[in-house]
Amino acid sequence: MTSMRYSCWHKQILKCIKSNLIRIFLLNYNLEMKKSADELLKERYYAYFRQTHTLRQYVVFPVMTLVVSFGMWRERSWLMVSLFLIVITRVMMTRQKQVIVSCLVSVIVSACFFMAFARTPRPAPSAERTFTTVIQPQTIVIKGDYFQFTGVTPGQSGKSRYRYKLTSEAEKNVYQQLARQASVKVTGKFSLPKTARNLNGFDNRRYLSEQGIDYLVDVKSLEIFGVKASFSPLVKLREWKSWLLHYVNRTFGYYTRLYVKSLLLGDKGEEFANERESFEKLGILYLFSISGMHVTFFASLWHKLLRRTPLALEWIEWLEYGYLFALYFLFGEGIAVLRALLAYVLLTRNRRYRLGFSSLDTWALSLLGCFLLKSEAIFSIGSCYSFFLTFCLIYLRPSLARYASGWRYNFLISVGLSLLAFPLNSYFFYENRLLAFVFSFVLLPLICRVLLPLICFSLVTPFLAQLVEMLFKGCHFLFVLLGELPIAHVITGKIPLIGLMAMLVLLGWSLIKLESSWRQSLIGVCLMASLTCSYKYLNYQGLVAFVDVGQGDCLVIQEPFHGTVTIVDVGGRMLYEKEAWQQSLNVPGVTYTLLPFLKSLGITRVDALACTHADADHVGDLVAVLDSVTVERLVFPTGLEQNESFARKIQPYAKQIAFQQVLAGTKFKLGDLVFDVLSPTKVEDDGGNNDSLVLSTQIGQANFLLTGDMEEAGELSLLKRYPNLSIDVLKVGHHGSKTSTTDAFIAQIQPKLAIISCGENNRFGHPRPEVLETLAKYQVNVCRTDLKGMIYFEWSGLTGKIKGPLTLVADSR
Repeated sequence: MTSMRYSCWHKQILKCIKSNLIRIFLLNYNLEMKKSADELLKERYYAYFRQTHTLRQYVVFPVMTLVVSFGMWRERSWLMVSLFLIVITRVMMTRQKQVIVSCLVSVIVSACFFMAFARTPRPAPSAERTFTTVIQPQTIVIKGDYFQFTGVTPGQSGKSRYRYKLTSEAEKNVYQQLARQASVKVTGKFSLPKTARNLNGFDNRRYLSEQGIDYLVDVKSLEIFGVKASFSPLVKLREWKSWLLHYVNRTFGYYTRLYVKSLLLGDKGEEFANERESFEKLGILYLFSISGMHVTFFASLWHKLLRRTPLALEWIEWLEYGYLFALYFLFGEGIAVLRALLAYVLLTRNRRYRLGFSSLDTWALSLLGCFLLKSEAIFSIGSCYSFFLTFCLIYLRPSLARYASGWRYNFLISVGLSLLAFPLNSYFFYENRLLAFVFSFVLLPLICRVLLPLICFSLVTPFLAQLVEMLFKGCHFLFVLLGELPIAHVITGKIPLIGLMAMLVLLGWSLIKLESSWRQSLIGVCLMASLTCSYKYLNYQGLVAFVDVGQGDCLVIQEPFHGTVTIVDVGGRMLYEKEAWQQSLNVPGVTYTLLPFLKSLGITRVDALACTHADADHVGDLVAVLDSVTVERLVFPTGLEQNESFARKIQPYAKQIAFQQVLAGTKFKLGDLVFDVLSPTKVEDDGGNNDSLVLSTQIGQANFLLTGDMEEAGELSLLKRYPNLSIDVLKVGHHGSKTSTTDAFIAQIQPKLAIISCGENNRFGHPRPEVLETLAKYQVNVCRTDLKGMIYFEWSGLTGKIKGPLTLVADSR
């Protein structure tokens, strides 16, 4: 009975405990449910932030979307549209709502930013104006008897670049010594910078726009009426830089000035222009333009000095900020310098305060900072290279660390960066130097450990200027010696945009594969390089291009599939004697016109170069062309070698190039093209206008007649000898002078199209109204290089059809 009662009491206790436990469990469950309902969003947010606080998928994509979408609004080019689509595709692949929403917000912000801050220059005033402006001393450039500076123009948005012809050596000395802001009275005429006037040529308007310059001012008179005092820290820093430039020019020798100004102060002066070719041969020109490597050297040096002082860490940090701020202005205010400074600040603060940012976070925040501070320069070529290579470096370092260490690791980094830059080099510069990574690997430590300390030493020990000059001269001699070695130099030509995108995708795949298999990665890189180099041989389009060389003639004919190349004349300009103070570095005009165009087509070998006659506007730059490309055959009229000026140009090349002298009735074949020589019958006055070489050829279905500078007498003689001459495209003689293109000549040959090659606003008034009236009378369409820039025809190697004329510039009338 007792045991029974104990058992019942035991069961009741267990039942009570069980019921209470259930009640407690349910209460806790309800509390948990209630807590979950109240704080679930907050907890998830913190969990997500902890998961993504490295910003790998939270900052990189919004920043990239912001920058690329702004570039799409601003540039309106297929390149930016393609990059935008690639970025958006990658964002969608993350499948993270937060990332997608933040990128969508970035697109909207970029559109607002563009509408708020984008500059749209108004048309330049047509009449001369007189006004006052301020000369910024750090922008002064003096070349011979031309003085150039950048300043703000009253009543116009943005900045303007002023160009003034100096009248005396004393006036030149005044401006050379100017180291402070000066107020000047200016009388001049405004114009907009020119866009590219040749296919794949230099776009001066875009280049100046990246520097915030909207207008050019041709200054007729310039008068300084006072020094403008300013207490602005920015103005003072710029004046200090100008003073430092004057100090370097005054104190040191040529080679010391070269490296101090180019490596330290970001000033590409006359010394750098003289030695540019040496650095290009080495393939290390980027070290002087886009790397910003000296920033880390001087910032670290300053930090080490401050740490040896008794100052508190807070004071050291603020002094560092002030020092870095000053470095930005002293080093030239370039986009690469700004990127390097921002990256240094982010990396050091991340390490000091243990913020947990990754290298990719630092890269993205540096990009964002550069975009906000210098949005106009973020899409420059230097900026693209700087950010692209540092981005690739983030992925290369951990991947290559698995395969090597020490100097082998550094060597592999140099190789990897050179290969990753391969498609960009082909797209922007049309060439690659295959062994540039070797020189980068060898010379980068030399620059960091020898040249940069030597620069610091030279600035504080001017009494040892001669010794320092000898050391810099020795370093430069080493650079020149290495540049003369027979290293692999490949002219790839410009690859199309779709090819660039494909190569970048292939490089991305190779980077991903590098983590698991270096062999697959190497195959991808080799495939990329092979496709990039072989594109020009796969291009089925031939080209007939009347190159805009100013007041001169130049024609380039290239057959499809990178076939034979023929050039007729190369252009040039008359050189006049100047006093010593007026002289500057003489750069041939073809350096900016014909040679970049040939390089963009991947042309290193010319099968025939025909010289019509000896005038400087036709063959003035002949020596520069012969020195830059391999010419197999030089064609010119028999007797032209008697011309003293022409003979002096071609004599040094007599053993290297085959000379072919021709007269009327001669034919010569190049590839599938046959050229008929129609004139001259003989050379009577050492290569005058009527002794011009006149050529006729058929390209596709079109007959071309190239008349050089043939005048009325030559045209009448030609009509008598060839009464049935029929022409589709006429290269008008003598740039449209009234001494050529007679009524009888046009009436008989009946051309459909006339090409006039002449310089914009030339002093001869070419083409003359009489010539234009004659061409209009016979309903001949006219294309002029002074109005439209290069005029070219595309010639299909598949169908044989020729399309054109095509132009780059809208009619400027």
